[in-house]
Amino acid sequence: MAAFRMGKLTTMPAGLIYASINVHLAKEEESKKQLVRPEQLPIYTAPPLHSKYIEEQPGYLQMGFASIRTTTVRYIGWCKGVYIFMKTGIMDTVQFGKDAYVYLKNPPQDFLPKMGVITASGLVGLISARK
Repeated sequence: MAAFRMGKLTTMPAGLIYASINVHLAKEEESKKQLVRPEQLPIYTAPPLHSKYIEEQPGYLQMGFASIRTTTVRYIGWCKGVYIFMKTGIMDTVQFGKDAYVYLKNPPQDFLPKMGVITASGLVGLISARK
C-alpha cells in the first residue's frame, strides 16, 4: 500500500513536467509560422461578375414538415385552451370544497336553525308540487 502511495506521489510531478514541456514546445512552433497578409485570405476574393440570386425552393420533405407543423399548431392551441379551462375549473372547485369544509367545520351560531328552515321549506315544496 505504501508503494502505491509513493508511486502516486512521484508520477504526478512527472506528468506535470511533461505537460509543461509540451506547452512550451507548442509555443515555439507557433512563433515560427509566417504571418499572412489580409489580401492572401480567401475571404477577400472578388465574387464572380455574372452571379445572380436564386431563391431556394423548399423540398418535399420540408413542405411536408411545414404542413404537419401548421396542422398540429391549431390542435395544440385548442388543447392548451381546454387544458387551461379545465385546470382553472378544477382549481376553483377544489377551493370551493375547502372553503365549504372550513365553513361547515366551524359554523356560525344561527346556522343550524336556518338550515332546518330551508330544508323543511324545500320538502314542503316538493310534497305540494307532487299533488
